[in-house]
Amino acid sequence: MTTRTKPGDGPHPRSSTGLRAFVGTLLLSSCVTTYDDEDPVANAVPMVVATTVAPDGADPALAEFYGSVMAQLQEAHQGRDFARMRLLVDTYLVDYAPEWAVPRLVGFRDLSYGLQFESHAASNATLVQAAPSAPEATESAATVTPLAADTIGAPLEFELRIASPPDGPWRLGGEAEADPIAFRVTLVIQERFLDGSTRRIEDAEVVRLGATVELGTEPLVLPVRIDLGPSLCARRDVDITAELMPGYVQNGDARAPVRFTRLCQSKATQWPKGHESVRKAPLAALRKAMEPGERDRFLQARLAAEFAPPADRPAVADLLMQWVRLGTPQQALVAMATLASIDPSAKAPLGDRDAWLLWWESRR
Repeated sequence: MTTRTKPGDGPHPRSSTGLRAFVGTLLLSSCVTTYDDEDPVANAVPMVVATTVAPDGADPALAEFYGSVMAQLQEAHQGRDFARMRLLVDTYLVDYAPEWAVPRLVGFRDLSYGLQFESHAASNATLVQAAPSAPEATESAATVTPLAADTIGAPLEFELRIASPPDGPWRLGGEAEADPIAFRVTLVIQERFLDGSTRRIEDAEVVRLGATVELGTEPLVLPVRIDLGPSLCARRDVDITAELMPGYVQNGDARAPVRFTRLCQSKATQWPKGHESVRKAPLAALRKAMEPGERDRFLQARLAAEFAPPADRPAVADLLMQWVRLGTPQQALVAMATLASIDPSAKAPLGDRDAWLLWWESRR
């Protein structure tokens, strides 16, 4: 989904930002991860464990006793207390347990393993930006310097890591298995332009493991590469969220159901090419961009204001207000949009010089 707001004059021409996400995986062995738009929630079959356990003719005392056990298991499940569930199952799933109680106890055991995996994954998953991978060896690659990861147009590379849970190994099914495990990677991209307009893009991909993984002593490592392509924006913010989708994991002979679980989130910001030089001395770069005779150095002015440390922000605001007062309409609009970006108190309408001058006087 893409939305765009256009304060002030209409937005300048800009490139379309198609969302192209490549997701791969490296899990101790070489296996390929696939991704698609299909939502596995629609295909997930819920697991139901009956709490009424005793058939007609069962011993009343045993029926009452195991009914109490099932009630305790149900209460523990509702409280997501998998440790208590496991203790109850280990205590009462014994050789002399009545035959009609065994399937229910096994069902609660499997539910406890599912809760354990969900809880562990939510508490131990991380999504961190990884170092860019080396380009493939080609004749053209030798002459092209790859962009830094914080430059618009450069791919963003992350790693989703889930530490191995205790009581393993855990078996995570590949896409060809009866119980494939799946993750959803959601992206929210916010692009900000020189004229104050913005564009918001949302997309999500369902990621499945290409081969079954035995999650034992080593963590699950899922590389995620996001290639958003070029844009004429002055700043691009990317929020990425990873979630576990409903399905099943296996632990021994336990087929454990897992529910939709939010795992972790990360952020990245990208800037236009050449931002590194502006970042070295932002205030000096702003003064240079605003010198008489300099032509359309709007992007340098915007970046310099964004990169200026807090101690320099008053001087930055003073300089930008010069464009608001006396600059061309384009200079004034860029200055207003820049001030709105760096100062939360700047609420005047973009393009309205008088409103911005009133705002400025109110601060003095």
